[in-house]
Amino acid sequence: MKKRIPSSLTLTFEEISEARIYCLRHAQEGFSSDIHLLKRGKAVANLSTLRTLSPMVCKNGLLRVGGRLSNSLLPEEVKHPIILPKGHRISLLILEHEHRIHLHPGVTALFVIVRQQYWIVGARNMIRKLTHSCHKCFRQRHKTADQYMADLPAVRVRQAYPFENTGCDYAGPLLLKVHKGRNPRKEKGYICLFVCLVTSAIHLELATDLSTETFLAALRRFISRRGKCTHIFSDNGRNFVGAKKVLDDMYKLILSQQHNTQVTQSLASEGIKWSFIPPHAPHWGGKWESAVRSVKLHLRRVIGNSILTFEQMHTLLAQIECVVNSRPLFATSDTEVSYLSPAHLLIGRPYTSVPEGDLGHIAVNRLDYWQNVVS
Repeated sequence: MKKRIPSSLTLTFEEISEARIYCLRHAQEGFSSDIHLLKRGKAVANLSTLRTLSPMVCKNGLLRVGGRLSNSLLPEEVKHPIILPKGHRISLLILEHEHRIHLHPGVTALFVIVRQQYWIVGARNMIRKLTHSCHKCFRQRHKTADQYMADLPAVRVRQAYPFENTGCDYAGPLLLKVHKGRNPRKEKGYICLFVCLVTSAIHLELATDLSTETFLAALRRFISRRGKCTHIFSDNGRNFVGAKKVLDDMYKLILSQQHNTQVTQSLASEGIKWSFIPPHAPHWGGKWESAVRSVKLHLRRVIGNSILTFEQMHTLLAQIECVVNSRPLFATSDTEVSYLSPAHLLIGRPYTSVPEGDLGHIAVNRLDYWQNVVS
């Protein structure tokens, strides 16, 4: 019989899904006795390490965490993550993959990202060991001094809309390629960072120079996407001083116009208050300085000394912004399923999670078990 030659060497979605299920089944062979009992409708043994997880077997034959969250609005993978053994090669490969594609996050951030799909026994210790042995993470790890700081200002501890009170800073310079091809000309570029002083969310813009006009263009893009600010804090850079003067002139110009339309009246009542921190006092801007450090940490670990084009750097900064805004705002325990991140305060869910599809147009009697649970 002639061997069937595949029409394409590219893997399809179905082939990748089947291979993933096969590998996960292979990893769960250590729980074969528990799976055998569950398939027969019996509970796991009292001495089983999975007893506290209320395990269940799905239609694919995979062992998942049970629990009492079936009626919640969480995604299905979060409610019933796949159980994987501690120290298994596949468990380690999954952690390494998530660590790499999410731009080398910390222990807690990687833990909550992995927990969205998998429940790896002893995952936190494995993640701690993985990040400790990662060469890129090791090179960027520094010890900071613990200093007693003054009370937080009012804009940090009072309720406000995202980016209503914003800190602004520049990071760089970066070397950017002007064009693709051999021996491209290189120019400097800068990262203009905006950080919300309440939600700790960040917004990144790529600037080509440190002129006032370039910063105002980045500020207009930021306001157009995140909304208008009422108060912006920054250091005493010459470009920021120039921007403040331009903003004050524009504000006075708007107030001096005598128009009776509603649009003109609303513009006349709006303005941006700009505050500078004292000279030679960078600790006053610790909020945006720590945000700059987080951005540089991911940037150095991903590209190192590589030089990217403007488009490539702009795309990478968007990915870094996504990952940083999806980090947890506080420490989470191993049993926590949900967590709070700056992205929750912006769009209601982390940027790194995959939303569930809408099954409302399908009749209830045509849904399978897991779809029925989701709907």
